[in-house]
Amino acid sequence: MRILSTHGHETEERPDRHEQKDANTKGLWWFLAALMTFLVISVLAMAGLYRFFGAQPGMAPEQLTPLAPALQMPPTPRLQTLPQLDMDSMRAREDRVLSTYGWVDQSAGIVRIPIDRAIDMLAQRGLPARASGQQAAPSAPATGPESGGRQTGGASPRTESVPGQSASGTQSAAPGRQEGR
Repeated sequence: MRILSTHGHETEERPDRHEQKDANTKGLWWFLAALMTFLVISVLAMAGLYRFFGAQPGMAPEQLTPLAPALQMPPTPRLQTLPQLDMDSMRAREDRVLSTYGWVDQSAGIVRIPIDRAIDMLAQRGLPARASGQQAAPSAPATGPESGGRQTGGASPRTESVPGQSASGTQSAAPGRQEGR
């Protein structure tokens, strides 16, 4: 039987385009049997070695060598072993402080109130405000944990006179000009 190719030439049909010989199944089965035997022997050998070395006298996991020092706690700061538990306990402490009454400084008479109560009081009374024209009183320098241990106040910054401003920092009218224009 002849078939025309795409180029117009006649070609013979080839019914033998597949492999005539199958794979050697007997060889494959022998290979798989040898592989499984090797794996089983390996696992059994490892189990035996673990038992042998684990049963050695004087080689407990706590003391691997007689020269090893006794177990000591590392110096601070230590790594957190349970960070989520530490975070939960810290948040619980913060929530307790934010939601209860307590003394901040009993000798000075300073107390803390729950944050919800403080918000309600602030909403009722409003924020404190200075009367217009009143200067802010200089405050004491902030030190301690609130300021991170830094001194943030104290000596006032050096002020320079700027034309058109008074020493208090308010705008003054230029000479010869009237205010309100």
